[in-house]
Amino acid sequence: MKYKEDYEEDCRRGQKNIIKYEIANIIVKDNYQKHI
Repeated sequence: MKYKEDYEEDCRRGQKNIIKYEIANIIVKDNYQKHI
């Protein structure tokens, strides 16, 4: 049972990291377009 809880916790962390990565991507694209 402990394994399942750890797995779910990892999934939540992974989703947060994906969201951070997507936000960073959007910011980079924004900055890139401003420089064109």
